[in-house]
Amino acid sequence: MDRYLSALQDAGLSEKEARVYMSILGLGRASAYAVAEKAGIKRPTTYVVLGELIKKGLVLKIPRAKKQNFIAVDPSEYIKNRVDKVTNAKHVLPELMTIAGNTKRKVNVTYYEGLKSVEKALFYGSDEVKGKELVGFFASAEDVSPELMDVFVKWGDSVAENNISVRGYAPEHTSMKKFRELDSSKGRTIKSLPYNEYSSKISIDMGETFVRIMMNADLQAVIIENPELAKTLRQIFEIVWKIR
Repeated sequence: MDRYLSALQDAGLSEKEARVYMSILGLGRASAYAVAEKAGIKRPTTYVVLGELIKKGLVLKIPRAKKQNFIAVDPSEYIKNRVDKVTNAKHVLPELMTIAGNTKRKVNVTYYEGLKSVEKALFYGSDEVKGKELVGFFASAEDVSPELMDVFVKWGDSVAENNISVRGYAPEHTSMKKFRELDSSKGRTIKSLPYNEYSSKISIDMGETFVRIMMNADLQAVIIENPELAKTLRQIFEIVWKIR
Protein backbone atom coordinates (compact mmCIF):
# COMPACT_ATOMS: atom_id res chain seq x y z
CA MET A 1 0.00 0.00 0.00
CA ASP A 2 2.75 2.44 0.92
CA ARG A 3 4.41 1.84 -2.45
CA TYR A 4 1.19 2.75 -4.28
CA LEU A 5 0.61 5.84 -2.14
CA SER A 6 4.16 6.97 -2.79
CA ALA A 7 3.75 6.44 -6.55
CA LEU A 8 0.55 8.51 -6.60
CA GLN A 9 2.26 11.31 -4.68
CA ASP A 10 5.11 11.21 -7.18
CA ALA A 11 2.44 11.68 -9.85
CA GLY A 12 1.28 14.90 -8.24
CA LEU A 13 -1.25 13.96 -5.56
CA SER A 14 -1.09 15.02 -1.96
CA GLU A 15 -0.91 12.32 0.72
CA LYS A 16 -4.63 12.67 1.56
CA GLU A 17 -5.60 12.69 -2.12
CA ALA A 18 -3.62 9.49 -2.65
CA ARG A 19 -5.23 7.81 0.37
CA VAL A 20 -8.76 8.78 -0.68
CA TYR A 21 -8.16 7.69 -4.26
CA MET A 22 -6.74 4.32 -3.19
CA SER A 23 -9.73 3.84 -0.88
CA ILE A 24 -12.21 4.42 -3.72
CA LEU A 25 -10.27 2.07 -5.97
CA GLY A 26 -10.55 -0.59 -3.30
CA LEU A 27 -14.23 0.04 -2.57
CA GLY A 28 -15.39 0.41 -6.16
CA ARG A 29 -18.50 2.55 -5.75
CA ALA A 30 -18.66 4.20 -2.36
CA SER A 31 -20.19 6.98 -0.28
CA ALA A 32 -18.09 9.74 1.23
CA TYR A 33 -18.70 8.16 4.64
CA ALA A 34 -17.31 4.79 3.51
CA VAL A 35 -14.33 6.47 1.85
CA ALA A 36 -13.59 8.47 5.00
CA GLU A 37 -13.72 5.33 7.12
CA LYS A 38 -11.40 3.36 4.83
CA ALA A 39 -8.95 6.26 4.32
CA GLY A 40 -8.89 7.15 8.01
CA ILE A 41 -9.70 10.78 7.28
CA LYS A 42 -12.42 12.95 8.83
CA ARG A 43 -15.58 13.22 6.74
CA PRO A 44 -15.48 17.04 6.18
CA THR A 45 -11.87 16.72 4.99
CA THR A 46 -12.84 13.78 2.76
CA TYR A 47 -15.45 15.92 0.96
CA VAL A 48 -12.80 18.58 0.28
CA VAL A 49 -10.32 15.99 -1.01
CA LEU A 50 -12.99 14.36 -3.19
CA GLY A 51 -13.67 17.78 -4.71
CA GLU A 52 -9.99 18.14 -5.59
CA LEU A 53 -9.85 14.64 -7.10
CA ILE A 54 -12.94 15.42 -9.21
CA LYS A 55 -11.21 18.56 -10.52
CA LYS A 56 -8.17 16.45 -11.43
CA GLY A 57 -10.36 13.94 -13.27
CA LEU A 58 -9.55 11.03 -10.98
CA VAL A 59 -12.96 10.67 -9.33
CA LEU A 60 -16.52 10.94 -10.64
CA LYS A 61 -19.83 11.46 -8.86
CA ILE A 62 -22.36 8.80 -9.79
CA PRO A 63 -25.36 10.60 -11.41
CA ARG A 64 -28.94 10.11 -10.17
CA ALA A 65 -27.86 8.16 -7.13
CA LYS A 66 -30.22 8.54 -4.17
CA LYS A 67 -27.20 8.71 -1.94
CA GLN A 68 -24.18 10.56 -3.30
CA ASN A 69 -21.59 8.01 -4.32
CA PHE A 70 -18.20 8.25 -5.96
CA ILE A 71 -16.22 6.07 -8.31
CA ALA A 72 -12.54 6.16 -9.26
CA VAL A 73 -11.43 6.84 -12.83
CA ASP A 74 -8.85 4.55 -14.43
CA PRO A 75 -5.48 5.81 -13.09
CA SER A 76 -3.83 5.21 -16.47
CA GLU A 77 -5.75 8.20 -17.90
CA TYR A 78 -4.45 10.49 -15.16
CA ILE A 79 -0.87 9.29 -15.65
CA LYS A 80 -1.20 9.73 -19.43
CA ASN A 81 -2.37 13.33 -18.97
CA ARG A 82 0.57 14.03 -16.67
CA VAL A 83 2.99 12.58 -19.21
CA ASP A 84 1.42 14.64 -22.00
CA LYS A 85 1.85 17.83 -19.95
CA VAL A 86 5.50 17.05 -19.28
CA THR A 87 6.03 16.33 -22.97
CA ASN A 88 4.46 19.67 -23.91
CA ALA A 89 6.68 21.42 -21.38
CA LYS A 90 9.77 19.77 -22.88
CA HIS A 91 8.83 21.12 -26.30
CA VAL A 92 9.00 24.73 -25.05
CA LEU A 93 11.98 24.15 -22.74
CA PRO A 94 14.55 25.67 -25.18
CA GLU A 95 12.46 28.85 -25.39
CA LEU A 96 12.09 28.97 -21.61
CA MET A 97 15.86 28.64 -21.20
CA THR A 98 16.33 31.52 -23.63
CA ILE A 99 13.96 33.67 -21.60
CA ALA A 100 15.81 32.72 -18.42
CA GLY A 101 19.12 33.64 -20.02
CA ASN A 102 17.78 37.02 -21.08
CA THR A 103 16.45 37.63 -17.60
CA LYS A 104 19.92 37.19 -16.12
CA ARG A 105 21.20 39.98 -18.30
CA LYS A 106 18.53 42.44 -17.24
CA VAL A 107 19.26 45.20 -14.75
CA ASN A 108 17.55 44.66 -11.40
CA VAL A 109 16.52 47.95 -9.79
CA THR A 110 15.09 48.28 -6.27
CA TYR A 111 13.65 51.52 -4.93
CA TYR A 112 13.65 52.40 -1.22
CA GLU A 113 11.78 55.18 0.58
CA GLY A 114 11.54 56.11 4.26
CA LEU A 115 14.08 55.92 7.06
CA LYS A 116 13.91 52.15 7.65
CA SER A 117 14.00 51.36 3.94
CA VAL A 118 16.92 53.70 3.31
CA GLU A 119 18.77 51.99 6.16
CA LYS A 120 18.23 48.65 4.38
CA ALA A 121 19.62 50.17 1.20
CA LEU A 122 22.66 51.49 3.04
CA PHE A 123 23.45 48.07 4.50
CA TYR A 124 22.70 46.31 1.20
CA GLY A 125 25.55 44.10 -0.02
CA SER A 126 27.47 44.22 3.28
CA ASP A 127 28.26 40.52 3.09
CA GLU A 128 29.37 40.82 -0.54
CA VAL A 129 31.89 43.59 0.17
CA LYS A 130 33.14 42.24 3.51
CA GLY A 131 36.93 42.55 3.47
CA LYS A 132 36.76 44.45 0.17
CA GLU A 133 36.34 48.06 -0.93
CA LEU A 134 33.53 50.46 -1.70
CA VAL A 135 34.26 53.47 -3.87
CA GLY A 136 32.07 56.44 -4.58
CA PHE A 137 31.10 60.06 -4.73
CA PHE A 138 29.50 60.96 -1.41
CA ALA A 139 27.09 63.74 -0.50
CA SER A 140 27.35 66.38 2.16
CA ALA A 141 25.32 65.86 5.34
CA GLU A 142 23.86 69.36 5.50
CA ASP A 143 20.22 68.29 4.97
CA VAL A 144 20.48 64.95 6.76
CA SER A 145 18.05 64.41 9.64
CA PRO A 146 19.43 63.42 13.09
CA GLU A 147 17.78 60.01 12.68
CA LEU A 148 19.47 59.37 9.35
CA MET A 149 22.74 60.68 10.76
CA ASP A 150 22.52 57.98 13.43
CA VAL A 151 22.05 55.40 10.66
CA PHE A 152 25.16 56.68 8.87
CA VAL A 153 27.18 56.44 12.08
CA LYS A 154 25.94 52.87 12.64
CA TRP A 155 26.81 51.99 9.04
CA GLY A 156 30.29 53.46 9.44
CA ASP A 157 30.86 51.32 12.53
CA SER A 158 29.63 48.21 10.68
CA VAL A 159 31.89 48.95 7.71
CA ALA A 160 34.91 49.16 10.00
CA GLU A 161 33.96 45.98 11.89
CA ASN A 162 33.63 44.04 8.61
CA ASN A 163 37.01 45.28 7.34
CA ILE A 164 35.39 47.13 4.44
CA SER A 165 37.50 50.01 3.17
CA VAL A 166 35.84 53.08 1.68
CA ARG A 167 37.50 55.35 -0.86
CA GLY A 168 35.89 58.36 -2.41
CA TYR A 169 35.13 62.04 -2.74
CA ALA A 170 32.99 64.25 -0.54
CA PRO A 171 32.17 67.97 -0.38
CA GLU A 172 34.24 70.10 1.96
CA HIS A 173 31.50 71.20 4.35
CA THR A 174 31.04 71.70 8.10
CA SER A 175 28.39 68.96 8.15
CA MET A 176 31.12 66.48 7.25
CA LYS A 177 33.54 67.43 10.03
CA LYS A 178 32.67 64.58 12.42
CA PHE A 179 33.04 62.04 9.60
CA ARG A 180 36.42 63.37 8.49
CA GLU A 181 37.70 63.19 12.08
CA LEU A 182 36.93 59.45 12.16
CA ASP A 183 38.06 58.53 8.63
CA SER A 184 41.37 56.91 9.53
CA SER A 185 39.91 54.86 12.38
CA LYS A 186 36.99 53.68 10.21
CA GLY A 187 39.08 52.64 7.19
CA ARG A 188 37.97 55.52 4.98
CA THR A 189 40.14 57.38 2.47
CA ILE A 190 38.22 60.47 1.45
CA LYS A 191 39.32 63.36 -0.73
CA SER A 192 37.44 66.53 0.20
CA LEU A 193 36.59 68.80 -2.73
CA PRO A 194 35.82 72.53 -2.48
CA TYR A 195 32.12 73.05 -1.90
CA ASN A 196 31.84 75.51 -4.77
CA GLU A 197 33.04 72.76 -7.14
CA TYR A 198 31.29 69.76 -5.62
CA SER A 199 28.19 70.32 -3.49
CA SER A 200 26.27 67.12 -4.18
CA LYS A 201 23.43 66.09 -1.89
CA ILE A 202 23.24 62.68 -3.56
CA SER A 203 25.71 59.87 -2.96
CA ILE A 204 26.67 57.27 -5.56
CA ASP A 205 28.86 54.37 -4.46
CA MET A 206 29.76 51.07 -6.07
CA GLY A 207 30.40 47.54 -4.92
CA GLU A 208 31.52 44.84 -7.33
CA THR A 209 28.03 43.94 -8.52
CA PHE A 210 25.81 46.86 -7.54
CA VAL A 211 25.49 50.63 -7.62
CA ARG A 212 23.82 52.48 -4.74
CA ILE A 213 22.26 55.93 -5.10
CA MET A 214 21.33 57.70 -1.86
CA MET A 215 19.07 60.79 -1.91
CA ASN A 216 19.49 61.68 1.73
CA ALA A 217 17.28 64.75 2.07
CA ASP A 218 14.32 62.93 0.51
CA LEU A 219 14.96 59.66 2.38
CA GLN A 220 15.10 57.78 -0.90
CA ALA A 221 17.55 55.27 -2.32
CA VAL A 222 17.99 53.09 -5.40
CA ILE A 223 20.02 49.89 -5.70
CA ILE A 224 20.98 48.84 -9.23
CA GLU A 225 22.21 45.25 -9.43
CA ASN A 226 24.37 44.89 -12.52
CA PRO A 227 28.04 43.87 -12.45
CA GLU A 228 28.85 45.55 -15.78
CA LEU A 229 27.38 48.87 -14.65
CA ALA A 230 29.25 48.65 -11.35
CA LYS A 231 32.48 47.82 -13.19
CA THR A 232 32.07 50.74 -15.60
CA LEU A 233 31.42 53.28 -12.85
CA ARG A 234 34.32 51.94 -10.81
CA GLN A 235 36.59 52.40 -13.83
CA ILE A 236 35.37 55.99 -14.23
CA PHE A 237 36.03 56.54 -10.53
CA GLU A 238 39.59 55.24 -10.86
CA ILE A 239 40.29 57.53 -13.80
CA VAL A 240 39.11 60.54 -11.77
CA TRP A 241 41.04 59.33 -8.70
CA LYS A 242 44.32 59.31 -10.65
CA ILE A 243 43.70 62.81 -11.96
CA ARG A 244 42.63 64.39 -8.70
